[in-house]
Amino acid sequence: MTPTAPPYHLASNTSEASLEAPTLPPYTEDANVSPRDEDIELASLSPSTSTSSHAASPPVATGPSPSSSFSSAFTPTKQLQIQTPGKNLISLPTPQRPDPIPIFTLNSQDHLERPLYLSVRPDARSGSCFLTHGDDESQTPLSATTYRFGPGRPPVIVLGDPATDPAMGKEGFEILDRNLFSRAVYFQVPGLGAFGWRYANSKERASAGADSLLVCEVYLPETTTTTTTSSSSSQQHHKTSVSARLGLKNDDGEGKKKKKKKKEGIPHRIAQLVRNEMYRTPGTTRSSAGNGGRLMLDLSVLGEKKRERVEWLVVTTAVTMLKREVDRRRAQQIAAIGAIAS
Repeated sequence: MTPTAPPYHLASNTSEASLEAPTLPPYTEDANVSPRDEDIELASLSPSTSTSSHAASPPVATGPSPSSSFSSAFTPTKQLQIQTPGKNLISLPTPQRPDPIPIFTLNSQDHLERPLYLSVRPDARSGSCFLTHGDDESQTPLSATTYRFGPGRPPVIVLGDPATDPAMGKEGFEILDRNLFSRAVYFQVPGLGAFGWRYANSKERASAGADSLLVCEVYLPETTTTTTTSSSSSQQHHKTSVSARLGLKNDDGEGKKKKKKKKEGIPHRIAQLVRNEMYRTPGTTRSSAGNGGRLMLDLSVLGEKKRERVEWLVVTTAVTMLKREVDRRRAQQIAAIGAIAS
């Protein structure tokens, strides 16, 4: 790839009859989803085959995250497009091909212009990869991810190139599961703070017009967020006072939630990955696991000096979340084959 290459354009999914799958449910956290139709392989993306312009944007989520009373309306200031086929439901549980994953920038007409980033797998036998600028012929790493298939082996990410950016360190940080019953993850990044990815609920998906919605949040200290209103504070104080006079204990778990929130910080949405008929990678469907979509970012809550590194972080971890989806699909397929063979 060279800076003189013609602009990339993404064919609109709404005009492709092959992508219509009205009987397929959305890809969600529910492991019991069983779509009836077979997925379609991804068409090759190249300047010669992708000549149509991108469709108009659907509505963006404007409501606050239900997990945070602080989160305000999410208005993206930058949008990128991750293009990866993911894994079809009807397929063998084999690893993905080691093709680079392009992350495109968009021009003023909302058309895919050129790969801003590339996620490159140097070794076809390993899931480890590194992120680099799309037009960097030397492929200087912006981040490096050590990724291994299987449970109990969390991905490890080193942000920045330790050879040119010693401040970022060489040890990296782990992408850790929140708990055993959720695919949400949490990671503490030296010098940048605490972050997490989670799958949005049905109301958030409906607000964003998405079949699947991944949300990235940064956990900010309470002093940097808006304070609770005086009316709600007085109501809580009154409730506590009445309970104390009656000798009652607060068993609703609010105290534990407040302690946990105070320890981690207040979550604030800084990015979301939207996948729907308009934004998901062409040739994929709602039942595809780990397929690409529109990555929307709003890093205004962070300091200007941190925004570039946080953008690398968001892109890197978004690709990691898609790989985790593929691994989950592969594990389901291996289990299904084992059940049939037994």
